[in-house]
Amino acid sequence: MTETTVARLPERARSSFKEPLGPVFTDALDLLDAAGEPLIAVGDVVTAHLGDAGVTPHVAVVDGKTERETVDAAVTEAFERAKNAPEPDPADMFEHVYAEMPPTLREQADAFRSGRRE
Repeated sequence: MTETTVARLPERARSSFKEPLGPVFTDALDLLDAAGEPLIAVGDVVTAHLGDAGVTPHVAVVDGKTERETVDAAVTEAFERAKNAPEPDPADMFEHVYAEMPPTLREQADAFRSGRRE
């Protein structure tokens, strides 16, 4: 099972996320064509639509609400499917952060893959 970490956005920062910070997509496949990695889904409905398209984001920011109302059952069911998705290989996290990995991070990735913890 995928590990779930819960973090809370401080009240003072919430107004910064009221408006979209980039283009708005109405189709999950169009979004996937434009998205890079790691895939970070912000919002319950976005996360649910990605799940319906068979995609589990690397990070999902959800709160059980859409437009400040409780989400419907379809969205809740999509969360459950995402939580039960196969766990990704932790070593993959090193491959999707930089276009060209810095030497020190490459060393850490190699140590991680070989089982050494530094």
